[in-house]
Amino acid sequence: LRAMRGGRVSYRDAATNYHRRHDTTVTAQTEGSPLYFDELQTVRDYVQDTYTLAPATLARIEQFVTEDVDRFGITDPQTRADILSAATRATADKRLPSVLFVVSDLAPGGGQMFAVRMANAWAAMGGRAVLGNVAYLPSHDKVVAQISPRVAFIDKFDAAQNSLESVCEAYDIDLIHSSLWWADAFVATHGIEQMTDMPWVTTMHGCHESVLEERQIDERFPELMTYMRERMDTWVPIADKNMRVFDVYGTPDHVTRIPNGAPVTRRRSFDREELGLREDAFVLCLASRAIESKGWLAAADIVQSLNASGMPVDLMLIGEGDAHDILQERALPHVHLYGHRADIHDYMAICDIGILPSFFVGESMPLVLLEMMGLGKPIVATDAGEIPYILGADDTACGVIVPLIDGEGLDVHGFETALKELIHAPDTRIQMGEAAKRRYDAQFTIEQMMDQYRKTYEITIQRRAKLRAV
Repeated sequence: LRAMRGGRVSYRDAATNYHRRHDTTVTAQTEGSPLYFDELQTVRDYVQDTYTLAPATLARIEQFVTEDVDRFGITDPQTRADILSAATRATADKRLPSVLFVVSDLAPGGGQMFAVRMANAWAAMGGRAVLGNVAYLPSHDKVVAQISPRVAFIDKFDAAQNSLESVCEAYDIDLIHSSLWWADAFVATHGIEQMTDMPWVTTMHGCHESVLEERQIDERFPELMTYMRERMDTWVPIADKNMRVFDVYGTPDHVTRIPNGAPVTRRRSFDREELGLREDAFVLCLASRAIESKGWLAAADIVQSLNASGMPVDLMLIGEGDAHDILQERALPHVHLYGHRADIHDYMAICDIGILPSFFVGESMPLVLLEMMGLGKPIVATDAGEIPYILGADDTACGVIVPLIDGEGLDVHGFETALKELIHAPDTRIQMGEAAKRRYDAQFTIEQMMDQYRKTYEITIQRRAKLRAV
């Protein structure tokens, strides 16, 4: 039953094994005993806590169990009543709701990995998780490979078998959770209007305000945002800047802040030679989408400058995109390109400082910084989005913040200076690394985030049920 929960089932009528029964088998010895009924009830408890049982299903269970107690000659009224009551209990709620996680695409990116990790974590908790891909951008095989086999994966919605409504019906979905604007837009335009009983949650990763400022990205934004403002049950911004969209369209009734959380998993340990890094170099690591506004080109220039000044510094760049291709053509010394990595934490672990010189307009609460902190790395980053909150302040700070120029431009000189100072301060690096790990453990684990989302799901489902009752 657990194996079937996340996937689809086919039936083959050919005999694949043979079963022989006689009076001394375990089955024959336990049938009709209290153990027999207890074992069956263990299975039914799992089903009743995991699935919605229709009245017709409960009626069939009652008929089967009644025939069973009659077959084994159980006549005591109380024993019969106890067995039947347990077998046919109709739970008001599942132990955990079944959730359809809708993601815009499975290209490399923080919002995409957020959805994959959410689905994986929900399945690991024992909930039924379905991940639906809107396919706004082409999928990356290394992103797809990180989807847990416990998660039912809908590679692309279509109008027939895999429509939004048919997926929700087939997988007994209790709530839809969309991530990134294009996933929100898909849900809004593909049947949610008819699914009036379906609770809907979105996590805002920064793309709403990006589209707000650059309407050419999606001309449908004003109309769809107006609709979603009323239909969405719960909005989950992860940064103050996400709220700017509500200055234009009005603040919804139900807005819940939930900080991001990230798992940190190690598979192996690299040595520097394996990764082409110098033994005597100070190693920086930048992991993100490879775009200019995430600071890739600037980071490469800074490392060239540091080496020219006599400081041996190597730069690890993990990710894919236009900036990766540009730097690959430049073939700069001491700049190492690793592409998108599924084992990203093994790469991060070898660096001395994590960096994020981002001036990306949609920057909110970058997961990569949480992962660096979980690995105990000191960080140098800009003040984009919620980065100052992530890194903390004063004696609890786990990194150095370099303010953007006029809130939008990278201070390249200031970033280079911050790196120089931290490289020359080994005690400070150690203190910041230790503070980073403490802060991660206290606030940013995946378990803490999932617990908050579990509570949010429960409240959202209850709220939608009250609306339905009205």
